[in-house]
Amino acid sequence: MTSENVGRVFGEADLTWSPGRPSLPPAETVPCAEQEAFYKAEFLPLVRHVLRATGSTDLDEAKNAAQEAFVKLLPRWGDVTHHRAWLRKVAVREFFRRPVHLPVEQIPERTGPDDAAGTAERRRQQRLVIATLQELPYKQREALAWLYDGFKPVEIAAILEQEPAAVRQNLAKARRNVKALNQHTEEAS
Repeated sequence: MTSENVGRVFGEADLTWSPGRPSLPPAETVPCAEQEAFYKAEFLPLVRHVLRATGSTDLDEAKNAAQEAFVKLLPRWGDVTHHRAWLRKVAVREFFRRPVHLPVEQIPERTGPDDAAGTAERRRQQRLVIATLQELPYKQREALAWLYDGFKPVEIAAILEQEPAAVRQNLAKARRNVKALNQHTEEAS
């Protein structure tokens, strides 16, 4: 597989082999159309999940963690039954395995037509959400990120290998903390 094919296969034009990057996948792990469509549909939501779950604003590191999760999923595609859940768990793990860098104030943009004012307002709100999430303890932030991605508390508990009651408790505490943080922010402004 040439470096040009790697960019096409993984959907990233700048993904070429260089020292420090993951090695190229074996030829038998070249994605099929289903996997490519899954990648295109899930990459940005996965990056957003990593940012929410970790409380980070470092877009580049979140993209790297998401990309590494996809690279690890490809050879296991047939063995993994819940691809979205598996990716989210692995991507967050990958993010925390990386060295810590100073955060960058960037949020991935959602695709779709928007006017400039709507886009600016949405980005402002996203930054406020990220700042609020950064104030939460990790377990609460993690539970909210999974919930935001459409998983039910029982599913979150199974994926994270926790008791459903613990997940529900983390979600309830997170909601209370977010509400308190928002009230504090409103009073300060």
